Amino acid sequence: MPWVNIPDDVIVWFRNAFAEANRAVAETLLNVPNAREPSLDDTFIQALIPLSAPTLMASGAIVRMDIHNIGGLRRVARWEVADIGIVVFIIRAGKIVARKLALLQAKRLYPRNLAVDEDDPVGFMYGFNAFLRKDPSPVSMALARR
Repeated sequence: MPWVNIPDDVIVWFRNAFAEANRAVAETLLNVPNAREPSLDDTFIQALIPLSAPTLMASGAIVRMDIHNIGGLRRVARWEVADIGIVVFIIRAGKIVARKLALLQAKRLYPRNLAVDEDDPVGFMYGFNAFLRKDPSPVSMALARR
């Protein structure tokens, strides 16, 4: 995709959207210091959801965000890849002129209120890690329930 000048109103809109999401998470953390990390992820996502529908800007550009809560078992080797995935689209004259993928990893390093399990062998069998295994087991390729 060739270089595209993104209109100023689109940049301001995104900055404001993420500033509001950050404010919501900071307020939650301030009021509930022992909040679990997944609830902070949910707060961030909930702040962005009202802004995710296609929005027509004064410049004529349309912005859209697809927001995904991908936290948990999506890992590469022993690393969790991300908690939140956001795909941003900028549309002009009916064509996508820019898109961006953001993977956000929230991390409360060793919070005092929760035990940290450094070794979770079952968790590493799922998600992105399945792509790295030369001979993946059926368990790592699809989640099955009994």
